[in-house]
Amino acid sequence: MVVTLQIDEPLASRLQAKAVVQHLSTEDFARMLLGEGLQRLEDSEVWNSQNQRRIDLIRKSSHETLTETEEDELQQLQEVADQRLEARDHELLAHLDRLKQAVNLLPDARSA
Repeated sequence: MVVTLQIDEPLASRLQAKAVVQHLSTEDFARMLLGEGLQRLEDSEVWNSQNQRRIDLIRKSSHETLTETEEDELQQLQEVADQRLEARDHELLAHLDRLKQAVNLLPDARSA
């Protein structure tokens, strides 16, 4: 199936400029962006569903005993959550390091 999109000039210019940097045609770059965007959207939908199920199982476990199957499922969902949050932790720590470096470049307030 072929889909034709019309986009405004500022967006088209930005898209073309980024495609040039990537050494891709504008069309190939747009296809790549759409593919990545759709994958992120699908991943987010799966995560939201898994996380909601994890939360439901945690709530249930606070007032009744989970079945063995539910406990196994909760464990698997918790591992998925841990992996997802670990990646986010790395991003946040890298951002914190950049902020620390920027602060170290500031003039010392005592010398002012």
